[in-house]
Amino acid sequence: METTQQVPDHLPKRAGELVRQHKPSDYRLMAAVCLEMVNSMSLDPDRARMTDMAQYWLELAQRSEAEQLSEASQLRLSLDFHRAGLAADHGA
Repeated sequence: METTQQVPDHLPKRAGELVRQHKPSDYRLMAAVCLEMVNSMSLDPDRARMTDMAQYWLELAQRSEAEQLSEASQLRLSLDFHRAGLAADHGA
């Protein structure tokens, strides 16, 4: 009998598995590693694939930064609305 564990709603999940949230700097580091490996490769198809992989890591870094900015903006808006509501409640 197979049992499955439920992932709490507040945790990120994809296809039922936890997804670790990486920092943009982690993605950039992976891109740099890929580009270092390109320098040691002799076959052009391998070099092209590794360069594509580096580009993918950089795109992930950009997406991660955009998501962080969006989340920060949403939090600021929420705080602004909350503060505005408090000010209205106190006659300010």
